Amino acid sequence: TRDGPTDIMIYDIEIGTIRNLTMSLSKDRHPTWSPDGEWIAFTSDEGGNDDIFKIRIDGTGRQNLTNSPGRDILPDWSPVDS
Repeated sequence: TRDGPTDIMIYDIEIGTIRNLTMSLSKDRHPTWSPDGEWIAFTSDEGGNDDIFKIRIDGTGRQNLTNSPGRDILPDWSPVDS
């Protein structure tokens, strides 16, 4: 968090910059990198209930992956086949 909603951010260690990926009013949290390093899965309460989303590391392609009445939290990735 940075003075407001909880967002998913990437910190570039080499150049010392922070890039906000989600920039929403919802609570976006519990990020986890995909095995190929192209996506981040996370929990969001965007629709009023905790669901799992994914977003590309450039901030595009946000997708809701779950939509259940229960709380879907702590996303995890399966290994990618070669």
